[in-house]
Amino acid sequence: MSVEFDLFILRSWDGNGTDYGPDYWNLSAGSQTLMHTTFSNGFGGSQSYPGDYYTSNSPRTGAVENDTLGYGTGYWGDSVYHITKNYPHAGGLLVINFQGDHLQGWQGWNDEGWGLDNVQVTVIPLPGTILMLGSGLLGLLGLSRQR
Repeated sequence: MSVEFDLFILRSWDGNGTDYGPDYWNLSAGSQTLMHTTFSNGFGGSQSYPGDYYTSNSPRTGAVENDTLGYGTGYWGDSVYHITKNYPHAGGLLVINFQGDHLQGWQGWNDEGWGLDNVQVTVIPLPGTILMLGSGLLGLLGLSRQR
């Protein structure tokens, strides 16, 4: 399974900063954590993304857009990240959880908001599944030729 999306980080995310953060963002599929990272628009110093918490990168590292969504500029601006994560999933129902988690308390959507766009979940067949599907199709082709 692959999950792909655009993540909007809005306003004063504090990244790894400890005065008002750290400000974590998490992605999980089932019981497995796919991302546990921080983001910063510059206000709190460094951020973990594109690594996991606690790596240290410059604010907005990996952003594909900066200050394009109308939330201001600089510390109070916005950044957009295009994220793709793969997860080996064999089975039925799968719950995908997107979560902002602020250690020092969330300061409200108008201060530390986030959003998603272009969410796409793709099922990628496992190699054994493809082999079984191919064998089944060949078997059906053989049956149709006998008739």
